[in-house]
Amino acid sequence: MNDLGYHFRFRIISNQDFSELVLYPILMVSDGVADTTELFLRSYQMLTLFEKKSLSGAKEKKEEQDIGRGYHRDTYGELKIGQLVQIVMRRILEGGAVTDDELLRLRNKEYSRKGLHLNFPLLVKEQEEFDPARYYKEAVIIRGEKYMLCSQWSESPENNDRPYLIKWMEEHSSNNSD
Repeated sequence: MNDLGYHFRFRIISNQDFSELVLYPILMVSDGVADTTELFLRSYQMLTLFEKKSLSGAKEKKEEQDIGRGYHRDTYGELKIGQLVQIVMRRILEGGAVTDDELLRLRNKEYSRKGLHLNFPLLVKEQEEFDPARYYKEAVIIRGEKYMLCSQWSESPENNDRPYLIKWMEEHSSNNSD
């Protein structure tokens, strides 16, 4: 490619790396995508409709294993922070991996600041007064109660919340498998 005047960096992703860095991140976000114009997602959705041994069964089994133990750290790197929050963190919270004490702490602004690097509580009850511009519109249902999930995450070099989020997810994902 250099001989042809193209200055690209190439990266070969195969075998297990392909699964962790390409396939799993796409499958993680596939349920939340409304725009099905993406060829892969459309193909996947068609396959799950018609195949008797559906990939969705394999996907559910993989999710049980991976949400229980946490995805490979590199998988997280392929997703934007908002996708991690809305997909992985939502599954952890709704899956019952947090204790009542942790749930109470996640509603505390100071705890959310120290543990997750947020300027707002991670969770507020749906009926409480809060700034809707700071929270995702879709409620998280935890033990039958509706909570709003903070949307104020940053990945800028001077203010990166990703390490805090990943640390929290890894700590609480492992609670699922106990």
